[in-house]
Amino acid sequence: MGNKYCYASLIILINLVFFQECRSQTADKNYPRVGREISDYTFSDNGDSKVGNIFSISDYRGKWVILDFWTKECVNCIKSFPKMNSLSKNFENEVKVIMVGHYSTKKYRAQTIEQIESRREKYDLNFTVVYDSLLLNQYDIGSVPHILLVNPDGVLVAKMLSIDSAQLSAFIKGKRPAYLPTYASHEPRPVSSYDYNKLLPDKNDIDRASAPFFRALFVSWDSTQPISFVRGFDVVSEVNNMINAEAIGLPLPYLLRLGYTGKTFWSTQDELYYSLYQGLVLRSVDSTLFESYHNNKRNAFSYSLTLPDNKLNIMEIRGFLLADIERFFHIKTRLGLSLVPVLELRVIDSVKVAALKTKGEKPLFERNSYGLGLICRNMSISQMIEGNIFSQTITRIIKFNSSPPIYDLTNIGYNIDLKLNADPYDFAETNRALKTNGLELKLVDREMNCIIIEQVKK
Repeated sequence: MGNKYCYASLIILINLVFFQECRSQTADKNYPRVGREISDYTFSDNGDSKVGNIFSISDYRGKWVILDFWTKECVNCIKSFPKMNSLSKNFENEVKVIMVGHYSTKKYRAQTIEQIESRREKYDLNFTVVYDSLLLNQYDIGSVPHILLVNPDGVLVAKMLSIDSAQLSAFIKGKRPAYLPTYASHEPRPVSSYDYNKLLPDKNDIDRASAPFFRALFVSWDSTQPISFVRGFDVVSEVNNMINAEAIGLPLPYLLRLGYTGKTFWSTQDELYYSLYQGLVLRSVDSTLFESYHNNKRNAFSYSLTLPDNKLNIMEIRGFLLADIERFFHIKTRLGLSLVPVLELRVIDSVKVAALKTKGEKPLFERNSYGLGLICRNMSISQMIEGNIFSQTITRIIKFNSSPPIYDLTNIGYNIDLKLNADPYDFAETNRALKTNGLELKLVDREMNCIIIEQVKK
């Protein structure tokens, strides 16, 4: 019995190894590599009820081709539809944009199509869309967004997370612009050699009076370093018996929040949510410094502080970070009151709101299968706000890696059942859906404590 079991297990293991090897070889063969001709593929589904061969990639030889792979669950993919539509219109004589909507089963085909069709009229979407369940796997694409840029000779020139008009123009002119790369599932990613047990490599020191063993580094982030690594700003950290604090691979707004609060951001449930504005107030300062990405490069920085005095407290350590930010960027920062944009949730029709009073069913929050609305059942307004149900709606209303706080002015003292049929990425549409239920999200200015940035003359 034991021998039979071992033999069967061995056969299964051999089959698994063989399958994985075949899959690897297939992926390696089919996945287009930069500098090589892309393997051809014929699309047969454009969302109509009648399905048949529509076109092949090779039909567009002589033009640049953008293959943009997306799925119904991909937030960034869906947000990019208007931009990709603009590229299709503005470069129609030189470029063919093909939006490839991937679905895993027939069950999800209709939902994938709905993501486009529900937005087609609103955004005047006229780019070419096809739906497919095979090519993503054939090309061994493990995540989306995933864009393949093919030149007029059918050769892949870039694999990227996103593309804009400036980059596309540069490629057409034969240049090589910076972009955020993407990879096949089987392709090795660049591996950072960063040693977390050591300090940030000692280069580009900030030049100031140096006490023994004192070191402060502020450098632009590069791909040899990790992203969003923080230590020593909330609890004292020691390396080699010296105080050390590091913040590696963070955009400047995150570093400023870290210096003032010990946190890079805070949620709706954090005590800071209503006491300190997450956005920044810029006064005569170059705003590009504070963008997470600028010219499609990660706009991040790395900071390392080493001090011999183990009696320093956390507030003093954060103070060093803020002082060095000001010195490095020639800015002045401070906490102060300022009028800033916030959201207020208000009742505009008390009769409609009264009809929302819960029926008492089990509490529930879910987005519908298309991501085109939400259902809240037996929840209070505070639970909705703390649960971030409007997080997609209010993202990017204000700049610099934060969303405005939402103040509850409804005075609703009971749980409600709320159903919104709206695009969660469209603030105006979501607000219209709220208004049909007697509610409104109003963008207003309110005085709050803020991080204020001012330019210092060099």
